[in-house]
Amino acid sequence: MAKISRFFFYGFILSAALISCNKNNPSEGDDRPIVIIYDNDVHCAVDGYTKIAGLRDAIAAADTAYVALVSSGDFMQGGMVGSLSRGADIISILNTARYDVITLGNHEFDYGVPRLMEVLSSLDAQVVCANFRSMDKLQPYFAPYTIKKMGRKKLAFIGVLTPETLYGESYSFYDRDGNQLYDICEDTLASLVQESVNKARAEGADYVVALAHLGEEGEYFTSVDLIRNTTGIDVVLDGHSHSVVECNMVPDIKQIPTPLTQTGTAVVNVGKLHISKDGKFSTTLIPAENISHESASVAAAVAAAKKHFEDFTSRVCAESECRLPIKDADGKRIVRTQETGIGNFICDAIAAIADAQISFFNGGGMRADIPEGRVTNGDMINVIPYDNQLCLMELTGKQILEVLEKGFNALPAESGDFLQLAGIRVSVKLGAKPRIQSAQVLQDGEWVALAPDGRYKVAAPDYIQTMMSFKPTLLNPSMGLVYMLVPDYVREKLDGHISASYKDPQGRIIISE
Repeated sequence: MAKISRFFFYGFILSAALISCNKNNPSEGDDRPIVIIYDNDVHCAVDGYTKIAGLRDAIAAADTAYVALVSSGDFMQGGMVGSLSRGADIISILNTARYDVITLGNHEFDYGVPRLMEVLSSLDAQVVCANFRSMDKLQPYFAPYTIKKMGRKKLAFIGVLTPETLYGESYSFYDRDGNQLYDICEDTLASLVQESVNKARAEGADYVVALAHLGEEGEYFTSVDLIRNTTGIDVVLDGHSHSVVECNMVPDIKQIPTPLTQTGTAVVNVGKLHISKDGKFSTTLIPAENISHESASVAAAVAAAKKHFEDFTSRVCAESECRLPIKDADGKRIVRTQETGIGNFICDAIAAIADAQISFFNGGGMRADIPEGRVTNGDMINVIPYDNQLCLMELTGKQILEVLEKGFNALPAESGDFLQLAGIRVSVKLGAKPRIQSAQVLQDGEWVALAPDGRYKVAAPDYIQTMMSFKPTLLNPSMGLVYMLVPDYVREKLDGHISASYKDPQGRIIISE
């Protein structure tokens, strides 16, 4: 059974200076322990890679264990370094950090599969994913697993991708005619993973590590579901839900307790899996602020990536009279559950840019606060980093109601599809299924009821189209990247000024029990 250990810094890392290390680690054939350093959902928090790699290097320098570095996905998107390079600079940083094995997260698909394959062609690490497949091929798109020899032991790493990708990033899975090009194999996911486990064991794997981008809870297939429906996995290093899970023991299909762990997001923690010489597993989450070791080479790679766009990102686009946060004081992501000032500001901006009566923006697309005071282009890109085009649509009132219902259907739970909005105000009644009680639109300075047969100009990032069961009438499908348009709008149309009127909600979304 896995045990939690926190002796890492006291007995394991020596104070020796950092040195470069060979991926093969100490000499072949002895019985040293094995250490796997793991991350998930870094989301372009690139400074964290200096500590992740520094920690791995320090273990290698101590020369007391075999060590590998792995990721459970969502590394290419979520901040300006990823957005402005469309993933390329992130791959360069990962190569400098010398990752061994990586699986994919849903946000690796944000730029489309062709771009994903283009940037992955430069990745040195092995990519594994058992359940991402092309519709015209029976075989997985990537290797389902890889086996790495560490001393006398063989470790199999199996990759698993959340089925939610098929819906949240559906634009990458279908062509313009609606034909499906790729699949996540949701119905057969457990059997595909079990097949990989069995094959890896047959090839002599002593241990099986699942790199899962699933999350331990949610409406789609989770990491808990994975464990409960398989056997032979020794540990699951999870991602996707941004949960901080040092070790949760979950019984597999044979009721064998299996450790499940996840680090959170943005390198708040770095994970350490320790496998003793006699095969005992323990997982530890190490707060990044407690890691003193940093990789100089990775720091240089991060600095180079930032410098690529320094002239643009350092340019001031606004002065804000107040901070506009995406989370509350308890760390809850309020942009995913309620009206927020930052959501109102972004929605007002895109409505004005597109000359639309109504605008929507999904809360999951807002990833950082707008700071009080000086706001740069880089700050604004970090707020809305995703590679979304602003589109202008004509929707009927009935279609708008469908989008609203989809946006609010997870309440009171968090949802990345929760809608921030402008030009419309909505009353939502909670219950077994949340329902829209009323919706009004601003027309000639007056609030009037949304007319089911009325037609309205609606601005939104193109992602919002994935929330529609219908094909919208597109007046302009591609007005430009949202994260480029908004800073220009603030600078040119608002004279670089963000008002304190956005500090508090304005009654656009009323939620009642």
